[in-house]
Amino acid sequence: MSSSSHTLMTDFGETAIPSSERSGNGRPAPRGRAAYPRRRAVKACQTCRARRTKCDNAKPSCSFCLKVGAQCVQSSVDLSSFDPASLRILERLDELEEVVKATANQEEPAVSAAGDYVNVSIAVDEEKGNLSPGTVEEVLQWPCFQGLLGTQPYQKNLLSMLRSPTAASTSSTVGSSPASIAYELEPRTMNTLLDNFFQYCHVKNPILTNEPAVRRMAVELCLHGVDWSAQSCLILLVCALGTISTSFESSGSASLGDARFLRSLSYFQHAQKRLGSLMDTAGVIEAQCMFLAGVYSMCIFRISSAWRYFSQALACCQEFEFITNDAPEWSDTEAFETQQNPPQLSTAEQVMYWSSWKSERENRKELKLHDFEWLSEKKLLYPSFFPTPPQILPGSEADELQVERQSKSWYFYLTEISLHRLAARTAAELMNVRPLQGTSLIETLIGNVSDREGEIEQWVRSLAPIVSLDTAYDEDDVAKFVIRGHLINLYELLYWPFLVTYLEALESNGSKSISNKVAVAARHRELAELALFKHVERLQRNRPGFYHRHHGTWFMIRTCTRSALVLLRAALVVHQQSGPSPSRSNLTLPNDWQQAVLGAIELNRHWAEEAVDAQERLPQLERLWHRVCAP
Repeated sequence: MSSSSHTLMTDFGETAIPSSERSGNGRPAPRGRAAYPRRRAVKACQTCRARRTKCDNAKPSCSFCLKVGAQCVQSSVDLSSFDPASLRILERLDELEEVVKATANQEEPAVSAAGDYVNVSIAVDEEKGNLSPGTVEEVLQWPCFQGLLGTQPYQKNLLSMLRSPTAASTSSTVGSSPASIAYELEPRTMNTLLDNFFQYCHVKNPILTNEPAVRRMAVELCLHGVDWSAQSCLILLVCALGTISTSFESSGSASLGDARFLRSLSYFQHAQKRLGSLMDTAGVIEAQCMFLAGVYSMCIFRISSAWRYFSQALACCQEFEFITNDAPEWSDTEAFETQQNPPQLSTAEQVMYWSSWKSERENRKELKLHDFEWLSEKKLLYPSFFPTPPQILPGSEADELQVERQSKSWYFYLTEISLHRLAARTAAELMNVRPLQGTSLIETLIGNVSDREGEIEQWVRSLAPIVSLDTAYDEDDVAKFVIRGHLINLYELLYWPFLVTYLEALESNGSKSISNKVAVAARHRELAELALFKHVERLQRNRPGFYHRHHGTWFMIRTCTRSALVLLRAALVVHQQSGPSPSRSNLTLPNDWQQAVLGAIELNRHWAEEAVDAQERLPQLERLWHRVCAP
């Protein structure tokens, strides 16, 4: 996998030398020892240091970084070979470098072609809103849609909309007692639900790293009934997800109100009654229960509830040993090798932290939660480590099917992590870009886009065969389907600034200049049309999953709706070009864009009964479609 990890800053601690350590005859210690503390050599690369694992220091990349495709950042200098005075000089150079960087961030006024001074920071701030794809609600507030929609329900707060009585329609109590639940969960039914869960749900977030142990818990529940323990809560959540989980190829997803949906909701409601008792502890199983409750809530479109569950799962993770200050530091290879029993990071803890962090951030970004800033460099970056896959020991009780399923799920899981980190790094770089002197922000972005495209292409080429995207689209399983969707999201992020600014320039009828440089204007148009192509591609590639219920369905509905709105805006611009006063620059719409928009309308219609925002967006899409495309 291509590198998607961000660079870690090496932290060298210093310890003052007390006076008690002076030489025994009362003479002062040597000058170097008294004035400059000695620093320990750091030999492990920064990725291995963050994971606290052994590093073989291979050049140019250690074995672990080479295996996972991470950027191997190794200490270029062995500081232990320097005398104390040199170390102090290096420290002062570091301090001066920080001062220079801080000074560089204070933008100097740039001179325009006419010789006037332009406030760069203000200009950049005005353009920053075009650097990242907005939510559906923000897109609907584009001026081009004003007057075409009649009413303006899009100004309604999304979080308030999701909490409306319509959205809560699936929360009615289902009448099943614990006794009836225990009766239903006889061994044969339990095995079916477990198989469904591990094959169709768990594969996308393998947080239960010991499948045999989970199956043993399920057997205990069948034998002794449901109690108020965390184990019973976990199995009930597994049953709830196993009831509504189906294969990607299947067209038989549970529908709102049918027997299978109500049975899964019954399992979930009994699990909910046990979640409260887990709040006093913060172990792995408690975090797993909170996370799976969030996954189920996403499946039934309780989006705000899902965010709260993911947040609580992440809160449980904060007390895990590997991320607390009490955890021992294993910063270099020598220290690791001198220990007879070096610490082993818990795979379950790592997975829980990563999955909870990712899911909470995804929901937070879309919900635009108050007092939760997303568009900042630190907020965009993901945790620096890759979770360590669990090892199946020889002679373990896991059968070949479980081992194969676990292997495939972990290839997918690590691939998704690396892609999320690449997207987060790209977003952070876009938000922190500054125009070169004498150029616009867009011109600077155009100059950098080829490098970012190269990173993405390298990432795709480096995928393992089991998750490779070289196969035909109609052969995709759910793992490849999800990866392709995330990849299109990344391309949308990359090309978004070029599309929005190009459309704005065409809509302004010349009041906003694209560029006075022919080559830049041509490249700008090329990137804008490439962005439109990616929006059509999203709607085409996601079509096989339009009616598949899983915890990413809501995000798919949202991104497809946004793509449809972008295509409709572009169509309005094209109509303006072909009118009595055509614009001086042309824009070509992709083939099949109309069929793509109709697909988004059908997608919202299918889920409108359950997803309240889809119900809200459906008439808006239909109205815009008829205004733009009706003969």
